[in-house]
Amino acid sequence: MDKETIADVVGKIIKRQQEEVERTAKREKRRYVYIDPDSYMGKEILYQSALLKKLEEQNREIIMELKRVEWEKRRAEKNENND
Repeated sequence: MDKETIADVVGKIIKRQQEEVERTAKREKRRYVYIDPDSYMGKEILYQSALLKKLEEQNREIIMELKRVEWEKRRAEKNENND
């Protein structure tokens, strides 16, 4: 697993958000609220987003590990039945 710092994750999130806002603004004629990333609220939103991304990554790893264990268990049962 590639270890990323919170700052790296936040940087990626900011870049993705900016790209998404630009794409959406081109498609739709809506007003968007800008929250300064350096403000308390902006930092809190980015921090919480980074934590959620980390949790999603951890959940994905746990699910993959559970699937691997399940697969190995089925394989062992199949080998026992073949013997």
